[in-house]
Amino acid sequence: MSGGTAGGTGSVGGGSWSSTPSLFNPNPGKDEDPDSQYNNPYTLPIIGIVHPLYTNLERYTNTLSDANKEFWNKSQSSKIVKSIQEYLKTHPLSNSLKQILDQLLDEARLNGAIYDIEKSVASPANIDFSAVAGNSANEQRFNAIYNTVASSPLFKKMITNMFGTSERYNVKFKIGPTVNANGTTIPASSNSTVTNTVTLSPDFLTQGSTVSIATTIIHEMIHAYLNVLRLRGGVDPSIIASDDLAACIHNYYKNDLANEAGQHNFMAQNFGPVITQMLLEIKNSLFTAAEIHKVEHPEVYESFYLYAPLNISPANPLTQSQQILLWNWSNFFQWQSYDGLVDHPEFINIFPRGSNDYYFCKKYIGIGNSAFKHE
Repeated sequence: MSGGTAGGTGSVGGGSWSSTPSLFNPNPGKDEDPDSQYNNPYTLPIIGIVHPLYTNLERYTNTLSDANKEFWNKSQSSKIVKSIQEYLKTHPLSNSLKQILDQLLDEARLNGAIYDIEKSVASPANIDFSAVAGNSANEQRFNAIYNTVASSPLFKKMITNMFGTSERYNVKFKIGPTVNANGTTIPASSNSTVTNTVTLSPDFLTQGSTVSIATTIIHEMIHAYLNVLRLRGGVDPSIIASDDLAACIHNYYKNDLANEAGQHNFMAQNFGPVITQMLLEIKNSLFTAAEIHKVEHPEVYESFYLYAPLNISPANPLTQSQQILLWNWSNFFQWQSYDGLVDHPEFINIFPRGSNDYYFCKKYIGIGNSAFKHE
């Protein structure tokens, strides 16, 4: 017996469920976990006939939209179809997974884009790694650091925790020249779909510390989502393309929300705390034991000391005392989350020169750059 929608119809492609028993909802009228509705054993409502359990793949293909079903049937040898077939052999089909797979199939059909299923499922975005497949030393290092970032349980929830939405977006990574930046994020539209291309500098990947590269990946992922919001708000794409992350955050809150306080609140309550927690979760994967030892026991190296500030004045904001402080990882990750932003003109009110915050931010990042530099 073929895998059809016996006993009732659920709307194709993920619409509302019928109140009649069906392949998709064998228990109508009951509250269900939306992530489990594809995994229930199903018995046909015909006395004496028991339908064999559908495979994950059969459950999934039975829910395809007409356009995607036609594309699927015509594209059996395509990379995206083969990838979905392989992925569903070992992963149970849930509502959230179906939504991601539908988006990836849409992108392949409409734009010819091939997104990485494993990386997309573990990310807040649909991820294209085709240009960083691991064919060079820089690509291999980028892959390793990206995978470390993605291992943080908070990574997939990053956009939800910062912006209160679970909306997905498209990101393609590549390595190439950047102008006065470790990374850039440029959006482009095709068939009403926005894809952000994140470009990381090859010199940065060769010389940058692991934690700096990890922070840059996170920053550019946030930048990409803000680009989508600003494009939707009608901002000129050429303006968006010219903004770095600091300008993007500032202009989003200034122009789109007309609220300068919103920028400060976002940085202090959302941006910094979320990134800090993510980096804490993956600390032991970001650093070697030797790197950790350097900052926790600077006396061994007669270097990497963290000194408390004197009673400083704006005229001499970086003066340090001779009082040695213990290294604090939460503080380091807090300031690391703002790396590249603190000296930006748009953030002068958040990190005023002469303040203790500015002092510790510069000190922690400076010591980190020295202790964790890539050899």
